[in-house]
Amino acid sequence: MKWFWGILVIGVVAVVEGCGTMEVVSDAGSTDQQWVSRDWRIVNDDVMGGYSVSTWSIEDNKVGVFEGVVSLRNNGGFASVRSPLKNALFKDADGVKIRLVGDQNIYRLCLRSAKVPMGISYQADIATSGRTQDVFLPFSAFQARWRGRSVPEAPQLQAKDVIGVGLLIANKQAGPFRIEVHNIEAARQQMTETNSYP
Repeated sequence: MKWFWGILVIGVVAVVEGCGTMEVVSDAGSTDQQWVSRDWRIVNDDVMGGYSVSTWSIEDNKVGVFEGVVSLRNNGGFASVRSPLKNALFKDADGVKIRLVGDQNIYRLCLRSAKVPMGISYQADIATSGRTQDVFLPFSAFQARWRGRSVPEAPQLQAKDVIGVGLLIANKQAGPFRIEVHNIEAARQQMTETNSYP
């Protein structure tokens, strides 16, 4: 199932190694891109000596699930998953809309820009409620960060420059986590309220 609030819809359905695809569909219904599961990559704090673990999997053939355990051991404390975007998919958008079911942790939606070096991403917080939520994030809400630190000299994020998308949990939120992602969209500045459902 897909929801068409904006220009483009990214239905999150690809996540298990060796199976599944992720379709990028225009509002006219055409498939612009399919991502196989290998396009998604886990990056945890073990790259810096930490002990956090996470997985990105598929449930019910349609819902992407990012889950694991954040550990603060050895100065760790983050887990993330990311994937490249192709074909300037966000070029006509004002922001990003995501439908999710969280666990009352705070996550960050991360966007990569072609205008900054690898390692810098533009991030915006999402406070999850434990219920289904539709969250719209204008591009102006995203701040450039590198290894958890603000990069104030980075240029403002522009829709046409977005080349990657991901999710991050950090900020010393130790313990188990789980977030279900039903879809991510490149969206126009309309129906921008955040909705929650029982």
